[in-house]
Amino acid sequence: MRPCNVDRSSDVWAYRPQSHKTEHHGRERVIYIGPKGQQLLTPYLVREDVAFCFAPAESEQLRNSERRANRLSPMTPSQATRLRRGNSRGWAGTRAGPEFDDPMTCNV
Repeated sequence: MRPCNVDRSSDVWAYRPQSHKTEHHGRERVIYIGPKGQQLLTPYLVREDVAFCFAPAESEQLRNSERRANRLSPMTPSQATRLRRGNSRGWAGTRAGPEFDDPMTCNV
């Protein structure tokens, strides 16, 4: 889900996914979002229009920071070294597939 796929012009929002399981039958999928859903979804829509609302890398970063803050045992020296050095794997947090690379594929 991306902010550009959510039509917020009326009281009830309409989410039109880029692809869905019955699109090969020529059907359009519209998911209507009422006031309760809008309240839950609003913090995730505050980003670039073509950026995905729910990014696994962001949620993992938040989860790991909470775990570190609530840690009871001391951090091992090797963990501290890795933390200072940063992520050594270049692929972490990236998306696979060409359909995620093209920001122009967003349907409004």
